[in-house]
Amino acid sequence: MKNLMPRQILVSFATLCWLVLVLASPPQAQAGVVVSDPLLPPVAGWYEGDPLSQVANYTVAQATEMRMSNFRNISRTIVGADEQLNFDVTLTAMASMGGGPGIPVSFDGPLVVMVFGKAGQITGNFAAEIESANCTGSIGLLTGVIRENPAFASLGQIEIIDIGGGLYDIDSFFDIFTELSLDGGNVFTPDSNAPHHMILVPEPATLMLMVVGAAALIRRRRS
Repeated sequence: MKNLMPRQILVSFATLCWLVLVLASPPQAQAGVVVSDPLLPPVAGWYEGDPLSQVANYTVAQATEMRMSNFRNISRTIVGADEQLNFDVTLTAMASMGGGPGIPVSFDGPLVVMVFGKAGQITGNFAAEIESANCTGSIGLLTGVIRENPAFASLGQIEIIDIGGGLYDIDSFFDIFTELSLDGGNVFTPDSNAPHHMILVPEPATLMLMVVGAAALIRRRRS
């Protein structure tokens, strides 16, 4: 068996330590995803965010463990120098009404995101904005609708880095202003804690790909 050179041992040890830290860290500490396909949105990850607190129909609605995931039915349109993303998402959370116990809820609907300066670019650091979102679901016996508040700009950032070996690292966040309706979309009330900060984190199934990406990044920095 061929002996590892000291530098190879160091790289292997660094990769192992990185894997241990990733597996032991909470999702918020694992921001960003490593992918083989740099197209947006990054389907290998989801966005997690701060708690929501809204008053609708004189009822306090609170949500924790907010997650925006399951990006699907994706279309991409070039608009001048920008790229517009249209896709469906699923919003999940633990919701409580009027201080009651939390219950799991799920909302589905379309999302529109504009990524500025992205047209024709594979990598780079891009400003972005969620232009609209309209997701419908149920909170107990009530029909709930969560949408992007059109009175404010829900801004964010997306960075795509080529780390070699056919892999890309994508980091992203959005500060989202939302509104909630508990009467099927007739009356909307804005989030009292807005903006709602959400960061991109990896799905558990992609963690091994992130380890490969870390090794590729280490080799790139050595070269």
